[in-house]
Amino acid sequence: MLIQLALAALSAMSLPTAIPAPEPRDPPRPVPVALSAPTRLVQTAHDLYWTAGTTVYRTSKNADPGQENVLYTESGAGRNFGALVYADGIYVVVNADGASQIKRVPGGEVVATPEEPIGVRDLVTDGRLLIWPDAHGVRAVPIRGGPVHTLAQGSGITHLALDGGTLYYAEGKRIHRIGLEGEALFATADRAVTSLYARGGVVFYGSADGSVWRKAEGEAAVVLRPATDGRTVASVFSDGRRVLWSDCSTSAPECAVGTWLAGYDWSFLSGPRTHDVLADPHATYFGDASGVWRFSR
Repeated sequence: MLIQLALAALSAMSLPTAIPAPEPRDPPRPVPVALSAPTRLVQTAHDLYWTAGTTVYRTSKNADPGQENVLYTESGAGRNFGALVYADGIYVVVNADGASQIKRVPGGEVVATPEEPIGVRDLVTDGRLLIWPDAHGVRAVPIRGGPVHTLAQGSGITHLALDGGTLYYAEGKRIHRIGLEGEALFATADRAVTSLYARGGVVFYGSADGSVWRKAEGEAAVVLRPATDGRTVASVFSDGRRVLWSDCSTSAPECAVGTWLAGYDWSFLSGPRTHDVLADPHATYFGDASGVWRFSR
């Protein structure tokens, strides 16, 4: 009940149903924000935060390379940082020696020590709970620490999305929903789901065949980008108007950032390991093997 009430505290957002067709435009030209390759990347209204190795960084969204600040770092062989989220501070997954902890930075206080490692799997929050998947299920802990709760059991869960009072998680080809009415199967994809995002009652997901989809409750899934041989989707995001994603070659170190708007889609080549595409009203941001990047809308 604690978990369901906490999920219900989230406020839902709406996705417009009528979107004007976009004007023709040249491909965007990304500029570097920072030159440390992120493991995971998140945004707030004004800043970007990311993990790289065993360091958490922060910088302004309009910053240039060299202006980023180190929020927290650790040393030691076999250590690495995974996902991070922002609530009343930054919470980060710290992996070492086959185990994981969730810490609040910059102080480094331990909030949770899960029984199973998290690795680079997703970490999400509604401001009251921290929620993550491991090899056998989905777990949650109060944001200031406490007992770990199991929200769902399953294997192969890596991706989560929160929307209003509902949590979605991907397990292979299936997307499940956990809300006040309980748990239910939400969608089944043709191939394994490789990325997940939810907003305003609509779920956006990418698959291992390179396709990108949107699905609203009670409606059939709609393909935004069809399956593409030799491509897999690494991340997906919506700002309420556009749908954005990154997809990468399965046989070469090459990726692209794609955008869908009003039935049109276009993309441009980016660096290897492009992931965590994000956006706000002013720009789009993403990480790749060479750093953190932005381009104006």
